[in-house]
Amino acid sequence: MPVEDRGFTLIEVLIAMLLASVVALGLAPLFALAMAVVHAARDETVETTLAIQKLEQLIAPWASADLTMSPPDALSADTSGYSERVDSTGQPLGAGPGWGGAYIRRWSVSPPPSGASAPVLRVLVTTPRRDAINARGVARDGHAGEVVLTSMRVAGNH
Repeated sequence: MPVEDRGFTLIEVLIAMLLASVVALGLAPLFALAMAVVHAARDETVETTLAIQKLEQLIAPWASADLTMSPPDALSADTSGYSERVDSTGQPLGAGPGWGGAYIRRWSVSPPPSGASAPVLRVLVTTPRRDAINARGVARDGHAGEVVLTSMRVAGNH
């Protein structure tokens, strides 16, 4: 009576499992990298949205008359009247130094350069963790993981 092949032997199954495990272990770092990239992209999207929200508040016609020039370090440190802590939807959690929050939103109002008809508005959005890493006591133009938007109206463009 001949023996029929009806499946895999135990050694074949073990070798297949070993090969699958090696491939899975090799791909694991790629999944971790993909997750980190997705998380960073999500943060940047939220930060950009929060910066746009604040910029729109600052350039609204009803608010433009109330703009006062900010201190030179308004983007570098929490400055009363020029910073707030917000959640990912833009809801304020507190303002000024010492408040917790998911995101730090700071803005500055600078005098208009020649040829401009309105002050220069800059909005920086970052997280408390990145703010602590990037804080160097110098003017902030946006470090890794931060979003900075600038708005300037040129004469003749109303």
